[in-house]
Amino acid sequence: MTGITINTALKVSNPNAGALDAIGMEFKVTKESDGTLLIDGNKEEPFQVPAKDSIETKIPILVHLKGLGAVGKSVVRRGQSTVIVQGSVTFDTPLAPTRTVTSKFEGKGIIDMNNNW
Repeated sequence: MTGITINTALKVSNPNAGALDAIGMEFKVTKESDGTLLIDGNKEEPFQVPAKDSIETKIPILVHLKGLGAVGKSVVRRGQSTVIVQGSVTFDTPLAPTRTVTSKFEGKGIIDMNNNW
């Protein structure tokens, strides 16, 4: 067994004046210090995000046990671990030459043992 799949909800916001038709999404979370994969997931079913609104869409994520152990060790040793979240959402756009546009995202987060949840 290399990991555990969890079905989760992800909030997607659209600040634009028109609805967005997403046809795919993927993401991964890695440990910053050594690139160990912690979580990844993708959604291949289309979904629409209404204009100036948000939706919650279900996405299966795979939690990698090796990565979870690596982050856990960092948190125990140093009290925290920095992770990088990367991914992309692909939209159906009839006006684009390829009929799709992919929007990438990336950010950092800290898993902090001292954080009061």
